[in-house]
Amino acid sequence: ADYASTDELIALSKTASKFGGMYISHIRNEDSKVLEAIDELIKISREANIAAEIYHLKASRESNWSLLDKMIDKIEKARAEGLEITADMYTYNASSTGLTVVIPTWIQEGGHRAWINRMQETGPRKRVIEDIKKELIEIFNIGWKANVKARVHSENLKNEYRRNGGEKPYRAQLEMYNYYRNKLEVITEKV
Repeated sequence: ADYASTDELIALSKTASKFGGMYISHIRNEDSKVLEAIDELIKISREANIAAEIYHLKASRESNWSLLDKMIDKIEKARAEGLEITADMYTYNASSTGLTVVIPTWIQEGGHRAWINRMQETGPRKRVIEDIKKELIEIFNIGWKANVKARVHSENLKNEYRRNGGEKPYRAQLEMYNYYRNKLEVITEKV
């Protein structure tokens, strides 16, 4: 339900609730909009009358760590109101996921082929690089789980990042995605 609306998730959860189900979410945002993502989960739980679980509760990136107390307060307040909200913590200082998570969702609209075509266009390409820079300034990619060629690209990207932190590392990420498609896994530190 990556791209499902809140209303759609509520409707699905109402059906699951009738059968004793649970709404389990790897919430939509774990960084600067994590509080809104928790609000959405609480809304779904409340309106669908369903227990809800947050998978890997965390405030991603150091600039968002100050939100942890507010996150926990929101969950505790919902529980005090009688909602069955639980969470498991993400206790690691690094994570591994598909490279696609660093690509903004607006460029992914229309499916994989439309996404790749859009990234070839100058305007969308510039915008996606700016979006990646804003959102992921603190993330440093430390490796890819793929073949030897990907590891070489990884080293090139890290070296470029160390040199100037400018646009080239972000462009390199897009080029690597275009080349490897969905096969890249990225490891990031300072989760």
